[in-house]
Amino acid sequence: MAYAGCPRARSQNSDVATTITFVNHSGEYRGIYWKDFSGSDKSYGGLNPGERKTISTYLTHPWEITNGPGDCLQLVFPRPGGSIVRLTARSRRAQHPPQGE
Repeated sequence: MAYAGCPRARSQNSDVATTITFVNHSGEYRGIYWKDFSGSDKSYGGLNPGERKTISTYLTHPWEITNGPGDCLQLVFPRPGGSIVRLTARSRRAQHPPQGE
């Protein structure tokens, strides 16, 4: 299922392991979805306000953040050495790691 407002993305490979930690500072519920190798969404649950979740993943695996109704708020990619993604009320639509990191 693709949510409105999300760029198309899919996982590319599972070569470089890392972690991604989501911290919900938004004051609202946020859903977490992994974009699999075909671009389909796989739910990894959600976060209530103030909650955090760390997930083992790979560098080329995109993660989609949604609001309660399922609208895409953000698409993020993990970084080498681990990432912390702070979910706010005004999350950007897409976050990509800088080149060379």
